[in-house]
Amino acid sequence: MNEADVVNEASSHESSPRKPAASSAGSLPPAQADLVQAKLVQPAASGEQAGQPSTPHAPPAEGLYQQVLHSRLAILATLFCVTGFLGLPLLWMNPNFTRLQRWLWAIVVTIYTFALIGVVCWVVVWSWNSISESL
Repeated sequence: MNEADVVNEASSHESSPRKPAASSAGSLPPAQADLVQAKLVQPAASGEQAGQPSTPHAPPAEGLYQQVLHSRLAILATLFCVTGFLGLPLLWMNPNFTRLQRWLWAIVVTIYTFALIGVVCWVVVWSWNSISESL
């Protein structure tokens, strides 16, 4: 039974008097059968509440957030330009990388991040020495 059938069945139950629903709920008593049917029906949409006819609910389209989260280029750009090794969970959540690629990129990003930290430390020491010599 698909979702449209469940919605149509629910709307027909709302307009007709209550009767035991043994066909869809098996051998449950009528009170429990109504509970089971109530769990199958989704809440009414705002148009349906305003008296407009309802349409079957379509599955939500993949949003921009999910597209970016699953983009290989976006993940690698984030790792190399923004987060360094702190962004490795993004890499591991992305289903578009194989396990071997995840390990390889994790190693490369970690080495890259430590190299950047080393360069920053060298610049700080060089700046400190230059400033202390000029005073």
